[in-house]
Amino acid sequence: HVADISIDPNANVGNEKLVLKLMIEPFKPWYKLVGFRFLYEKMKELYGLKHADNLMIKLLDGTLYLHDPTRILNPYCSAFATKTLLEEGRRYGRLWSKPPKKPRSFVGQVVETVANLSQEQSGALALIDIFPCYAITLINHYATENDLSFNEALDKLTRVVKNNKKLRKIIEDDFQFMVHVFHNNFRINSDPPFTNVTIGDAPLLNAMMEEAGYWLFLENKYQAQITTKLKRDFVDLVKEIQLIYAEFMSKGDPVSGAFYTFPVTTINITIDDDNNIADARYIKKLLQYNT
Repeated sequence: HVADISIDPNANVGNEKLVLKLMIEPFKPWYKLVGFRFLYEKMKELYGLKHADNLMIKLLDGTLYLHDPTRILNPYCSAFATKTLLEEGRRYGRLWSKPPKKPRSFVGQVVETVANLSQEQSGALALIDIFPCYAITLINHYATENDLSFNEALDKLTRVVKNNKKLRKIIEDDFQFMVHVFHNNFRINSDPPFTNVTIGDAPLLNAMMEEAGYWLFLENKYQAQITTKLKRDFVDLVKEIQLIYAEFMSKGDPVSGAFYTFPVTTINITIDDDNNIADARYIKKLLQYNT
């Protein structure tokens, strides 16, 4: 088992008997050495020789713990706004992509982008707006297919999504595709990309859409009429999509029964001025899927 002989404490090393993992492992001591050398020179520059020596000794003897020591030279964690895909598509690499027109195309571009970005860093990649952007793509596709305006499509989707089993299954399948790809060992070290997403309550979703310019984006790109009703309906649709995702994640792998490791999923819970949960009814719904 590779994990038994690895100097890398990263849990993603795993115990799979893969040739690529075995080929990567012999070079990790060198990655570690080069990283520590860089860190030592930087500490000398910032804090002086004596302090750098003291810190390095503590790092080497284990007094101080340094996470992922084989990847010191890599950036650690970052966040990725998937709205960029809706605005520009994937404008890099050998084969560029235009902005996605269908929800599955959007998810596919997210997966491809994660595959690329995860090679450039050691830690987690946060998909900060994946649920609102999935909802935007769903509405726009529904509008195109049924010759509706953005507002008309949103109004119909908000009313049907809670009870339309076919639509809910399509949404679930889109996220199932993403989740299962995220469990594949396609990073250069033959481990899966560390990804995370946040399920937002109504206050967070409203704040994101307002402060990050998403309402203006809907108006400019999709000719949406930004009304109080549209804002309310859009947040309700995103919340329902998040519930579909949460229910799917709670079931775990249909083959092995194991829980899904990625994306690491957290729930944002907003507290109001009276120290009460602002969107308590929705949070209660989500907690039934907290496994």
